[in-house]
Amino acid sequence: MMLVFPAERLVFLCTPKCGSTSVEEAYAPYASVVLGGHPKLKHVDLSGYESGFAPLTGKDLGSLETVCLIRDPLEHLRSLYRYLCRRTIQDRKRSQRGRRFEDFVEDFLSVDPSWKMKTQLEFVQEETSQVGVNRIFALDHLDRFVDFMNERLGVRGSRPALNASAPASTSITSGLEAALRCRLAPDFALHEAVLRADGSWENPLRKFESRSAPKKGSTAAMAANRHRLRAKAIGSKADG
Repeated sequence: MMLVFPAERLVFLCTPKCGSTSVEEAYAPYASVVLGGHPKLKHVDLSGYESGFAPLTGKDLGSLETVCLIRDPLEHLRSLYRYLCRRTIQDRKRSQRGRRFEDFVEDFLSVDPSWKMKTQLEFVQEETSQVGVNRIFALDHLDRFVDFMNERLGVRGSRPALNASAPASTSITSGLEAALRCRLAPDFALHEAVLRADGSWENPLRKFESRSAPKKGSTAAMAANRHRLRAKAIGSKADG
């Protein structure tokens, strides 16, 4: 889910297979806007957010800081493969039941036109192909993300318990892994940069000046409250 916290000037972008469901369960109750349901809405990437959603909040609140989680690119593919092996996956083009992980990787490397998956790097890029997310956390150091969110929101959320698909063999030959690492070299470089930053990387090209939550009665606070009311109204209509 994409979680929007207008008063705290924060947006969480939900990178696929990076603990998003667990983060939603931990922090959605504090969000003014929770966007999800259809996969295209649940996993809105940075370019989609900036072109389709940022203008809706920018007029009243100004820019919001974007944050997300990423993980080791190979482990990311392994997690996605295990998920697509589930019996609940009805899309035959995407289902990996009965197929090896190596088959899945070979399809990814061949850029099979029947199924296109964005890489984590593509998820965090703006329209100019530069990394545009303000702050990126490593799933490997989830505690850093939790500390950031708790401090920013002024809550005491506990460390989310990560969901896991059923075990499945994800062995891979050294040759195929080398080809994958070559194909995803920029993704591995980004993940390593986040790890070098102790799991919390701030974009030097998009530094964001954090501000405390606006005081009750201020223009920003009233704007944030309007967004909360709109979100509740939309949610009520959807429930009905």
